[in-house]
Amino acid sequence: MQNRGETKYAMVMAYLLNYIKEYHLVAGDKLPTEMQLVEELGISRITIQRAIRNLQQQGVVRRVQGGGTYVAGDAGEQAEDKELQFIPFVLTNDNDYTGALDYIQGADSYLSNHSYYLTVHSSHKNAEEECEVIRRLVEDGAKCIIVQPFASSENYFLYFQMMQKGVDFVFVDRMPKNLVANWVMCDNITGGYLAAKHLAKCGAKRIGLVSLDPIASAYSLEQRKAGYQLALQEERLPYREEYIQFANEGEEIKELIDRLLGLPEPPDALFCANDITAVDALNYLQSIHREVPEDILIMGFDNLSITQSASVPISTIEQPFFKIGYEAARIARKLLSGERDYIAQEILPVKLQKRMSTGKNFKNNS
Repeated sequence: MQNRGETKYAMVMAYLLNYIKEYHLVAGDKLPTEMQLVEELGISRITIQRAIRNLQQQGVVRRVQGGGTYVAGDAGEQAEDKELQFIPFVLTNDNDYTGALDYIQGADSYLSNHSYYLTVHSSHKNAEEECEVIRRLVEDGAKCIIVQPFASSENYFLYFQMMQKGVDFVFVDRMPKNLVANWVMCDNITGGYLAAKHLAKCGAKRIGLVSLDPIASAYSLEQRKAGYQLALQEERLPYREEYIQFANEGEEIKELIDRLLGLPEPPDALFCANDITAVDALNYLQSIHREVPEDILIMGFDNLSITQSASVPISTIEQPFFKIGYEAARIARKLLSGERDYIAQEILPVKLQKRMSTGKNFKNNS
């Protein structure tokens, strides 16, 4: 007579075999995740994992690291599939306005030459969705995940718990606060310094700093602010808290700029913490008949394509998105292959790009 554990184990196998038959699945079709089976059958993950391993040994299913469980093909196809290894990349956005495509191209450029495949996922700038994506990838067998977190202040405990279970992460652009982990990012302090320094060299005497993201959302913003402050000190320009405007929830660029322009001595230059904010600032200033660069100078950060196509091309700090993605993928592969067993943290250089928004003499000689 079978004990309860053996009965449940057999029930999972029977369920999966019937699922394949009922839905007419063929080789390559994906089966439900372990978590979906837990919820559907009310059986522990240990029992489900045992049943899947047995079906895998029988040649019925195959597991792809980081990719889930699939209906198996013939023996030759199975042998080939076992060599496939996936590394997921979770981004806050998957559009070109954030440099996401360059991250992806950089990571894929490295992995495609090392027998790994990149899968791309988006959290759509939502902390809960980011959490769900990460959990699903781990359930599907991912052992190392590249992540651009939505915010440094979110999901710390999720990442900590996953790391305790042996899952590796490589963070790009920003990372959860107080977490010792692998990361790759640009030199944000130098970037903030170069931005404010350039504005000062262009004649600005009162330089404001604006961001549509709260400063707590990303450690990178704190670093850019630190570089900005260092340049002001070096140039002996005033550092005033009222010149620094990080948006509260729901605030738009109009509200930030109106506060700055309403000061007794308003800024004559704006360092925007990213290019999207810089373009929004330019558009709003033009709508209230403030000319750029005649009335006020504008500086961005990222060097997205939108800065060159703006009505007034915007000076900015270029960060190497492609290289960041490339290096993150390199670290992830080494972690998976066992070539690295220590924390890797890389800071990549930035570059000043001079354009019309900071003055007529905008020839890029950086």
